[in-house]
Amino acid sequence: MDIFEKFDLVQDRTLGYGHCGRVVLAYSKKNKAKQWAVKLFDDQSDQGEKEKLKHLFTNEVKIRQKLNHPLIASSCVALKYDTHFAICRQFFPNGCLKEKIKSVTEEEAERYLGNISSAVHYMHLKRICHMDIKPANILINSYNEAVLTDFDLSMEIPPNVQKWNSYGGTLAYLAPEVSNPHGCDPFKVDVYAVGVVLWSLVIRRRPRSTLNYLNIVNKTLLIPHRLRIALHLLLHPNPEERIPMEALVDNLANGTLLQLYFDRVKDEESSSESEDMEEQECDS
Repeated sequence: MDIFEKFDLVQDRTLGYGHCGRVVLAYSKKNKAKQWAVKLFDDQSDQGEKEKLKHLFTNEVKIRQKLNHPLIASSCVALKYDTHFAICRQFFPNGCLKEKIKSVTEEEAERYLGNISSAVHYMHLKRICHMDIKPANILINSYNEAVLTDFDLSMEIPPNVQKWNSYGGTLAYLAPEVSNPHGCDPFKVDVYAVGVVLWSLVIRRRPRSTLNYLNIVNKTLLIPHRLRIALHLLLHPNPEERIPMEALVDNLANGTLLQLYFDRVKDEESSSESEDMEEQECDS
């Protein structure tokens, strides 16, 4: 079926752009009062690009079919027609988080962190990694909740796979360990991206891969303690020490994030003291 048989696209209302193409506003021909957002996988003349877009479209459709969560944007229909590909989803008139970076309050930042963490945790339980978490891929619903979208780069990780070495997300949100030629834990890469999103909301600026996020956090005095702790847990440079999404969700819900952090710091100090004692014994 051709997309133009099902929807009237509003060509001058582009909602956003991505590496696949653009998202435009549309109306259902059956119900003119209903608005939709249509993600168009733009046609390319190059055969290699066509195959790439086809792969991304097919992958996103497969991933979306496996997801059912109130904070994940659902799609109503996916269409293919000749060289055209399109995915239609609910329209969010409040836009995306990228448009709100400089105006998010502390309370909203904490709420959005809870929303995003809940959605990503749900995906991880299904062993699906988003692979491109960023404000442009986070929508705001009518309840002022953050809703995750855009899954063309997402991957379902087989149960026996511990490391992944293919990452195509946005550079500023990629964890430092992705440069490891032997691969790294893809779930911890998602966790780091959530941390960069929170960083951009708290610091109120767009991230860049050349920045040391935690150094900026440590130099910024007016960050609420809970958010500062969350940033340190999410952006830890060592993926082994980075908080798993399940633990983050549980501690956010129970209000125990501070205690978790203090316990970790205490353990690290104890470990450091033990190493110092061992070195002293060796020297003596």
